[in-house]
Amino acid sequence: MIMSSLPKLGAIIILVIILAVKTEAQNNLKYVNARYGFQVSYPSFLISAPIPANGDGMRMYDKKGFVLVASGINNESEITFQSELETQRESIGKMIYGVRGSNWFAISGIKENKIIYIKSYVGTGSINHLYIEYPKDQKNNYDKIVEAIEKSFRPGDLSETH
Repeated sequence: MIMSSLPKLGAIIILVIILAVKTEAQNNLKYVNARYGFQVSYPSFLISAPIPANGDGMRMYDKKGFVLVASGINNESEITFQSELETQRESIGKMIYGVRGSNWFAISGIKENKIIYIKSYVGTGSINHLYIEYPKDQKNNYDKIVEAIEKSFRPGDLSETH
């Protein structure tokens, strides 16, 4: 009798996991920038600020101090990967995390009791940025959210100006 109920229990567990994953995915929305082509998923509880008239990105926030900005700029000044990394590094305060790839970097720091996270993709034509900030004392509440947002951020075509 116990052996025959094990497959049923396994099926129920798998179904619960699938439903939990679907529910979590439904709580996320996706933003795709029409001008620069980058995309990012974000939690549905965030409030959208008005979209800039030039179409360079979006700003989302909650009423507890969390801010998410995804944006693009044209690289008309021929900004290099290294110069962009240095500029962003200076803006985040005390650096606590950093990693880099061939055309991207991600850094995090603490400035004025806020955690700041920046991920940038640098190309010859344009640069795509992900900027997140939240209160340091809310770290435990936001770290998993930031991780999911960061993983979803994809650049557009960086070889062209837009």
